[in-house]
Amino acid sequence: MAPLGIWLASILFKKKFSPTEKVSAHSAFGMGIVGVTEGAIPFAAQDPVRMISAFVAGSAVAGGLAAGLGIKFYGGIGSPIGTFIGYIEQPIPFVTWIFSVMMGVLVTALIIGFTKKKVE
Repeated sequence: MAPLGIWLASILFKKKFSPTEKVSAHSAFGMGIVGVTEGAIPFAAQDPVRMISAFVAGSAVAGGLAAGLGIKFYGGIGSPIGTFIGYIEQPIPFVTWIFSVMMGVLVTALIIGFTKKKVE
């Protein structure tokens, strides 16, 4: 959730990200879509309290929805692309997992957007 949430926050709340952060956020998207969370580390290092809180909340939402909807993982990571590869079992193929991920990403982005200070 972390790199995808940062990417969405950088789009929805453009005035709260510097030009360098926006480029980093787009790079984080590429990593996040395949399940690599390291794209979020620079953002967490700059503002650990706000960022890590947003990451935890978004991940909790996505994980809670996934568990509640009966999604099962057979792979080591739960990347969004995994729904197309087939190592995720879900009640409604493609829909339930993508829905869970999107809600987690949205929560992460909104928390980041509402708590991050504007760049001057």
